[in-house]
Amino acid sequence: MTKAGSIAMVLYWYQGLSGWVELGLDIPRVPVNTAMHLAIGWINSGDEDLSGHITLSITKPDGSEVELSAVLNQDKTASPSNGRTVQFEPVGLDQDGTYNATAVLTETGEEAALDESTFSFALVSAAAIDISALVGMVMVVMMLGVVMTQMEGT
Repeated sequence: MTKAGSIAMVLYWYQGLSGWVELGLDIPRVPVNTAMHLAIGWINSGDEDLSGHITLSITKPDGSEVELSAVLNQDKTASPSNGRTVQFEPVGLDQDGTYNATAVLTETGEEAALDESTFSFALVSAAAIDISALVGMVMVVMMLGVVMTQMEGT
């Protein structure tokens, strides 16, 4: 009998998104002064029940570190081939630059890490995010103008 587990996914959400988004290979670009919510999903890859504990620390662009507190599903048990998603308190993103995060999965009450995952996200000004959307909207308006002009001519 072995106890084993792995971090399977990282989810994030902030005001303006329609729902939770899985963190992929692309680093998300988040607006300034955003409260970002994070959740870490883990899987029991062993052959006996596992009570999992996730620690999550964020390093801000200035080098300061924040350890987030879990608000949902911390220290819950999962049977083999099942898992849990641990949700954390929001972190305030108030500095321009790249934020780095480290999530560590341990068995509840133990210190030895079963798995560790690092990921990043970037904080950018709203203007930098909105410029691509603005260009897209301008193109749509220009195309609608062409279509309307053609319709008036018929």
